[in-house]
Parts: sequence; structure tokens; C-alpha cells
Amino acid sequence: MACCISTNTCGVNWEGPSDASERSKCGPPCTIRAGDGADTALQRGNSVIAIDHSGKLVSVSVLGEFVLADYKEFEDMVRATLAPGGKVSLLIDLRQMAGFTVDVAWEDIKYTRSHPDDFDKIAVVTDSQWMIWSAWLSQMFINADLQVFDDDAEARDWLELESK
Repeated sequence: MACCISTNTCGVNWEGPSDASERSKCGPPCTIRAGDGADTALQRGNSVIAIDHSGKLVSVSVLGEFVLADYKEFEDMVRATLAPGGKVSLLIDLRQMAGFTVDVAWEDIKYTRSHPDDFDKIAVVTDSQWMIWSAWLSQMFINADLQVFDDDAEARDWLELESK
């Protein structure tokens, strides 16, 4: 069962007054851990997404199944990091991802098609042939340098190199 974050899709506000019958319509509240305010780890059932941003770099690690609520958190972080007319670089670590839902795939297509110029560089860390193929396919929708790595350090080094 999915969990709730504040007021979300099921409409339950876990932070404010609400009765037990209203809360029973939705899953339990998510575990939210925050570091210095720039990173967040959200746990929803069997999935965890860790999002961090530093300057123009947004780093995302997915553990377990990547669900739509996780993808929406990622979109929100990119929007918050983007300066008007600027671009964001992404480091996406999918080595621990168990899979993703169909609505995540559809949202990714919609998002990349509507934001093709928001990204400078995208480094995907994975050893999954399916995810490598998916990253290659995503290049058709974005105007960014995209590379796939099997090592986090190599991906970070590439992101730190001067852009085109």
C-alpha cells in the first residue's frame, strides 16, 4: 500500500487534524528523513527515493520499485533547482531499483517531451541492459548530453567536466 505525504492524492492530511475513518482511506504516512535541507529520502512501502541537490546538480537514487509519487518528487526538485533560463545536470543511480510502474514510464515521456531544454548533462548509473536501452531512447526527447555508467565516481567525474 502506498503512503501519504502531507496532503496528497488520497486527500488525507497527516500533519493536521483528521479523523481515523479519513486516514483509513489511505496508506500510512511516509518516513521522511532530511539532512541539511538539500537532501530528502522518502520511503513508500518497498521503495525509497533519495534526492539531493547541490548547485545545478540534482542527484537521485532509487531503491526498490520506482513509483509515480517518487517521480513527482523528482520533478519538484528539478523545478526548484532550475534558475530561469538555466539548466540542471542529473545524476540518476538506478543500480538498486527493482523496477518501475507503467505510470512512471508514461510520466517520464510526458515530462521529457515538455522539458527538453531543462537539462545540461544526465548521468545514469545502472548495470541493467533494459535501463541502458531506456536511457538511449530518452535521448530522442531531450537536448542534453546523456551518458550511462556502471560506476558512481565515473559518473560524477563526467558531470564535473566542462559542458560543451
